[in-house]
Amino acid sequence: MFKPAPMVRVSLIILQEDLEAFTRSLHEDGLLQLMECSTEGRLKRHEVRDVGNEVSLLASRVERMVNLLEEALEARADKGGFLDRIRGMASQPEPPEMADIDLDSVERTLRWCRDRVDPLSPELDRLGELLRSSREERSDLEGDLGLIRDLLPVRAPLKDFRSSELTSTYFFYLPADRVEEFQSAAREQVDPVHISVVSGATRRMVMAMSLSQEKVKLLTQIHRFEGELVDLPAYDGLPSEVEEEILSRMKSLDGQIEGTTEEIHRLAVENLQDLRVVEEVIEIERGRIQALGLLARTRETTVFRGWAAEDDVGRLEEVAASVTGGRFLLKTERPGDDEYTEVPIRLANRWPFRSFEWITKMYGMPSYREVDPTPLLLPTFIVFFGTCLSDAGYGIILAALSFFVLRKAWGKDMGLSLTLCGLATILMGWLMGGWFGNILYSGTWGYGPMITFFKASWKDPLASDGAVAVLSLSLLMGIIHLILGHVTAIMVYARQNKLVKGFVIHFGWCLTLVFGSIFILWYLNLTEANATWQELSTWGMTIGIAMGISGYIWDRSGAARGAAPAQFLYDILGHIADVISYSRLLALGISSAVNAFLIDLIIIQYAWEPISQMGVVISILLGVLLAIGFIMLHLVNMGLNCLSGFVHTMRLHFAEYFGKFYESGGDEFMPFKSERTLTRVVTPEGAGS
Repeated sequence: MFKPAPMVRVSLIILQEDLEAFTRSLHEDGLLQLMECSTEGRLKRHEVRDVGNEVSLLASRVERMVNLLEEALEARADKGGFLDRIRGMASQPEPPEMADIDLDSVERTLRWCRDRVDPLSPELDRLGELLRSSREERSDLEGDLGLIRDLLPVRAPLKDFRSSELTSTYFFYLPADRVEEFQSAAREQVDPVHISVVSGATRRMVMAMSLSQEKVKLLTQIHRFEGELVDLPAYDGLPSEVEEEILSRMKSLDGQIEGTTEEIHRLAVENLQDLRVVEEVIEIERGRIQALGLLARTRETTVFRGWAAEDDVGRLEEVAASVTGGRFLLKTERPGDDEYTEVPIRLANRWPFRSFEWITKMYGMPSYREVDPTPLLLPTFIVFFGTCLSDAGYGIILAALSFFVLRKAWGKDMGLSLTLCGLATILMGWLMGGWFGNILYSGTWGYGPMITFFKASWKDPLASDGAVAVLSLSLLMGIIHLILGHVTAIMVYARQNKLVKGFVIHFGWCLTLVFGSIFILWYLNLTEANATWQELSTWGMTIGIAMGISGYIWDRSGAARGAAPAQFLYDILGHIADVISYSRLLALGISSAVNAFLIDLIIIQYAWEPISQMGVVISILLGVLLAIGFIMLHLVNMGLNCLSGFVHTMRLHFAEYFGKFYESGGDEFMPFKSERTLTRVVTPEGAGS
């Protein structure tokens, strides 16, 4: 927590005869991120070119087959209605049936895959080629049809317009406002020439005919006026006859495409799941073969090098001992000071902080000697988001939707983080009296019930003093957040063995922020303060500035030290701008509340009351429409403000908070590990492993 998992560099030597078995075990456990071994002295690169090409070709072949079958299955799938899709997202999908795999060599894997691919491949290749050619032909016919329809006013066979030894004929498109200008210029330059407008309104189809010896002049004029030349389709009859011929052929192709797709769909129902299993097996084998290219070897041994989490070294030794019978050498080294940029990063957060790692990764992984800010994101992120949304009713919907639907559709981490944001929104809505607007406690507006529980337990942002209170809260949260950023920066300096320097700089900033805020408040007569508080804030701010300037000078060298005091004073202005930036929490919170209030006011007071005076039937019909409108408008308001709240909360963390300490630049730990969803490895005796 607060730092990435400790990593070690691993060097491992095994006998050549144990390479296949050990590599497969290592690939299943995912303990080591491999790095390329150097080939010094007697070491040589492990050659995998021939078998790698064979595996890659088979993998590409299987991928094409699976894509073709999935396309046919998708084309025939019943999408269902909107509610069906929502129910599908909310329901837990059935886990796929796992296939037991016992393949201990690349030769057996290739043979196993070919036994399942070869019987199906010829028929599927034939159908795939037929489907592709039919679609291409139909696409070409669609292009021809569009051109022919532009030529329908022509009352002569198309064969009459083909260029000959005597004449040259061109069809082209011109903007309508340039046709007359083109006609005048062409008649001046080309003699004789025949020009006619065939069809079109804003974009005209034009025909121009000249003697063959004049065609260069004619083409020059066409290009001068940016005419778009078209080639006549290879048909001889009248355009109207050609149109009928094309439509007939397209209808025939549609039937052929439908029949071919139906055949492929039948094959998909019977074989797709088996081919997906083959695809997974061969892709895992391809990843394993590619990884072998990173290894080095002698005639009798193979060398592995890579990074592993310190906690996984024991398990790595167990795997090596089990597979090789103890015939291995393993050496681990902690990264040196000059290697920290090379160390892969594995975040090590516990639940529920783990659910916010995806936000950290959007900005960038921390470097190995940085602090992982993920645990500190959880409380501030959800509170800022809740302040932006500020409606408990919206929070209830967001929390329920995230927990029951988005958690399954988008993943557990994102679902849980948005659920927590929904719960924080409920809290902030309770404090500010937002329950689908103020429909449940309308206050002085008097258009709804006056249920005391739904009254703002702290401040209503729409009341006379509510906006000022929420603004004060937003700025206070901003100051606390910036102080948290500087405290985190002290932790970063401590990780780099520079604790004293980090404390001088950033504790100085903490004092400056705290006492500087108090100083500004009483100095500008924004609040009252007795002499003790005035003196305390003045001295606290002065000490903070002195510490900050001293730290800036200490942290710089050479000529940069002379500019350190000016840099610190300039950064004070930046911090003031940062604090003011947190006023966006007020702006978004009030925006959400005002929109919800207006929806309630318009629907309940200005629309509902008049229809209650109408006839019963009309009142019921209009009441239903207003109820639907009420729900839809609140959902739209909720969606827009959720998006705005999420974006601006991210911005406050990425710019204001991370900007105080975070450099990122680390690369995520990517272990050499097989990704299995449809298969599982079993021992020869059949026991799962």
